[in-house]
Amino acid sequence: MADWLYLWNQKANTENYFTQTGRGNSFTMYQFLLYIQDVNNALNLCKTDRLLDIGGGPGWVAMHLSPFVDSIIMTDFSVEMVERARGQVRAFGNIKILQQDIIDIQKLTGLKIMQGVNKYLIGSVLQYLNKEDIIKVMQGLYYTMEYGNICLFTHNPDLHKRPFHLATVPPESMQMEVDRLWFDPDEIYDIAMDIGFRICKILPINPLIWQSGHMFDMVLTK
Repeated sequence: MADWLYLWNQKANTENYFTQTGRGNSFTMYQFLLYIQDVNNALNLCKTDRLLDIGGGPGWVAMHLSPFVDSIIMTDFSVEMVERARGQVRAFGNIKILQQDIIDIQKLTGLKIMQGVNKYLIGSVLQYLNKEDIIKVMQGLYYTMEYGNICLFTHNPDLHKRPFHLATVPPESMQMEVDRLWFDPDEIYDIAMDIGFRICKILPINPLIWQSGHMFDMVLTK
């Protein structure tokens, strides 16, 4: 099985922007901007919003979203990523960086820095967990969020599209594709509803982004 923490610590020390975020060398700036557009549209961001970017890695997404919101708190579980992000966001006065594992996200509840947070982003993170941890994360989010808050989970591997995707994967990348968690959208919808979220929407990814062929986005409203 993949050692995800080791992987992300290694990626933090690469120079390619998109390799740092886990999207690989083939990802383009055009696709990245389309991703930012997907996030902006799904969360309906505005200048009064306070965003919690969970698993934000090197901070590139937070930096691109910073003009659209009042402020951003970005977290990551990798020490190397947190150090990289702190250096890279230094010129952005409305971004704060914390080290925090998504599994224990409820530990942020009650912190002064969390006051007024109303939008949540979890970008391409769930695939590196297991089912038990997914349930724990959603329970922690539900505990942390206020009524009416919304959370966007981007780029979740779709179990129904797994065979077609694996058929296109080169041998050197196969193990990582097998190790990641693939989701049945209906099952993850049921988990969210059982926890107590009022709304769960499964959203398509912009078709010009390559992940659209085997992944989906999801929005939860408390």
